[in-house]
Amino acid sequence: MFVNHSMSVDSLSAACSNKLSSLEHLLSQSLNRGNLDRQRSIAEDAEILRNEAEALLIQLEGELHNISSVVSKNKAAGNIAKLYKSFYKLDEQLYSRKNELKKLEKRKEL
Repeated sequence: MFVNHSMSVDSLSAACSNKLSSLEHLLSQSLNRGNLDRQRSIAEDAEILRNEAEALLIQLEGELHNISSVVSKNKAAGNIAKLYKSFYKLDEQLYSRKNELKKLEKRKEL
């Protein structure tokens, strides 16, 4: 029996794209505004979104193997590659912001 996995891949791709957009929006908010507790809260929320997006990307990779059509598989692989590119860019930004926050917290301790 043939099962159409492209819908599953499409919905997972859309969910992942939404998570990445939310993460991008959160990271665009300046972590330098507000007190350290607020900044810490933003960083924690961003970390949760990052982990959720990563889980969706892993699911997408698994679904990719279930697609039988070569054309659909290549299209899905291209979309996944774009999502990974966005993910790694945002992951790098999050890492940088978390390091900035650690520096601010150390300065406050002094």
